[in-house]
Amino acid sequence: MSKFAMTVTALSLATAMQCYGTEDANLTTDDLLSMDLEQLMDVEVSEVYGASKVQQKSIDAPSSVSVITAKDIRRFGYRTLGDAVAGQSGFYTYYDRNYQYLGVRGFGRPGDYNTRILLMIDGQRINDNIYDAASVGTDFPLDMDMVDHIEVIRGPGSALYGNSAFFAVINVITKTAQHGENGFVSAEVGSFGTDKASFALTHTFDNGMDMTVMASRYHSQGQDLYYKVYDTPETNNGVAKDMDEDKAKNLFIKARLGDFTLEAVMNRRQKWIPTAAWEMAFNDHNAYTVDEHSFLNMKYSKNLSQKWQVDAQLAYNSYDYEGSYPYEEEGEIVVYKDDTPGRWIDGNVDFKYSATEHNRWLAGAWYYHNLKQKLRYYVDDETLSEADEKNDIYAFYLQNIYDYRKFSLTTGLRYDHYDTFGGIVNPRIAAIYHVDTLSALKLLYGQAFRAPNIYERAYDDGEDTQKGNPNLDPEKIKTYEVVFEHYLEKHDYLSVGAFYYTIDDLITQVVDPEDELLFFQNVDKVASRGVELNYKKPFGNGSEASFNYTFAYSVDSRSDTWLTNSPKHVANLTYTVPLVDDKYRLGTTLQYNSSIKTPKDEKVDGFLIANLTLNASDVGVKGLDLDMRIHNLFDSDYANTTGEEHMQHEIVQDGISGSLKVTYHF
Repeated sequence: MSKFAMTVTALSLATAMQCYGTEDANLTTDDLLSMDLEQLMDVEVSEVYGASKVQQKSIDAPSSVSVITAKDIRRFGYRTLGDAVAGQSGFYTYYDRNYQYLGVRGFGRPGDYNTRILLMIDGQRINDNIYDAASVGTDFPLDMDMVDHIEVIRGPGSALYGNSAFFAVINVITKTAQHGENGFVSAEVGSFGTDKASFALTHTFDNGMDMTVMASRYHSQGQDLYYKVYDTPETNNGVAKDMDEDKAKNLFIKARLGDFTLEAVMNRRQKWIPTAAWEMAFNDHNAYTVDEHSFLNMKYSKNLSQKWQVDAQLAYNSYDYEGSYPYEEEGEIVVYKDDTPGRWIDGNVDFKYSATEHNRWLAGAWYYHNLKQKLRYYVDDETLSEADEKNDIYAFYLQNIYDYRKFSLTTGLRYDHYDTFGGIVNPRIAAIYHVDTLSALKLLYGQAFRAPNIYERAYDDGEDTQKGNPNLDPEKIKTYEVVFEHYLEKHDYLSVGAFYYTIDDLITQVVDPEDELLFFQNVDKVASRGVELNYKKPFGNGSEASFNYTFAYSVDSRSDTWLTNSPKHVANLTYTVPLVDDKYRLGTTLQYNSSIKTPKDEKVDGFLIANLTLNASDVGVKGLDLDMRIHNLFDSDYANTTGEEHMQHEIVQDGISGSLKVTYHF
């Protein structure tokens, strides 16, 4: 291509980027003029890190990957991590008025605490060491305003990350001081007595160190909720009054200097339980849960030479859970409690070696030491049951990425060893054929596992209802995928994929016929097949539309019956359009879930809900932003299913609600 033609191409692309509403302030026309043709064609392609622990274009990643940006979070008014991820193909969310859960590709056991998803913040795993939970609701230990982007990596990831990387890995990347502002203050009010306040400060010091500090506080009084199953005069005619309250506090600190990064996260969340789960006394304000997360993480990354790089991190982690459960006994309320403190350290060292431009290796080791895993169930000062453990986990892993012309092959293998059940090996392989610069066909295979946690192995409520099972084995999954990705005219994006997975030794809560106690056992097998479709199209006026659809049919292989809480059809449609010079922008989302079966073998109808968001930037004063969100715009009636711990077979979700947020950037 001639210099003149390249110049015209660059100028055309620069003009197109302005028309399409590109918000990368660092990419100028001069930058575009300095690029070669291949670079120009790649401008629109997202980059990810978590799929293989190397920075690469998403089209080159050995997984089906979606990236949710801070721009997306604002434009569509995502208030929780679960809301944001549920807008991606393959995922759906459900809420039992205590915790928010994510289902993946037709699998979502009610009340499993997202144990089959690995959740990370800047590469640091945050699933706790008691329930192995991935917190994605208001208990997520990071404010959404601090999120730069989210990497949603579908499929098994145990070949790199070990436990819990079963269905997906979600890596949340935080903002830094390099994002062009000194900080902000924000205030928000909304329906159901909701309010939120937050602030952030960022600064780059003369020695090159940049630092970010953010704190936020959230409170929602909630609603008075009616449950027909409790509609008697003795139980307030089925109305749970002042029982939907939710409170959360977050603190985030991040400092970077040279090759070192230090991060600290602290979160406390308390939620009252209006549903009277676990047969608790109905409408009693002593029914609540408290979750506290924190970690301190030090990371080091250094290029030792042109061919060698080392990445290392070490973290101290803390998790505390308090459960308060009121029961009526002989006409009086007796409050039973769970106290479950968890403490652990984990660290890893990765060596990356580029043998040639087309042959790259990664070798790593990981160590996880449980300092404390304690379960205590008590009433007043009397301990009814208790379990206390300390154990170790270690792992070694190896990965190779080999490129040859249009073909690339990623292979990986990891060995994990647990004190509790021994060793386990998980491989993966990804063959990618690049049809051209903007198209790729991916053939993917991987295995993953989920280790039984201490709650499943040792929890005993001391009340003759539940006991532990120390002989549990890990769950195992095998996943096969084919994915075709294509960037049309460098702007439109199309992805079509099909998947099939099988799960063995699925851990399920059952009743022991000998003593009629609940306990967990490896009894179930699952098979699922499905397809995923993603399409994204920007328009010349700065508007943008995207659509995704997932079909999944998941069955219990033993009985060949449809799984509970498994919608066969899930679809999302989003559209955003600038109203006045892109200072005002309207965003809409439509979310559809088909009907599901409950654990009690009843049916919960499908639903279609619409949300609306209006963003306004530099309103009157530079740096002053307004964001308005309306959830469930048409006040649709819809419900989610529940676990065995509830008397209700479905939990009605919120009707129309709204919020207004004011943010000042300085």
